[in-house]
Amino acid sequence: MGQPRDGDTRAGCGVFDTETGEVEFLRLDCDIDAVCAKIEERMPHADELAGILKRGY
Repeated sequence: MGQPRDGDTRAGCGVFDTETGEVEFLRLDCDIDAVCAKIEERMPHADELAGILKRGY
C-alpha cells in the first residue's frame, strides 16, 4: 500500500520489464478503510499512518 504523499489515495506500484528496461507505474483502487482498520488493530498509536493513507499525504 505504501504511504502516498501526492494526494492520490490509491495503492501505487511499479512494474519493471527486465527485457526492455521499461518501467510502468500503476495506481490501483483499494479499500483504505479496511487497510487502516487492520493497521490500527496490529499497531498501537497508528493514527498518524492511517491518517496519511486516508488523506494521501
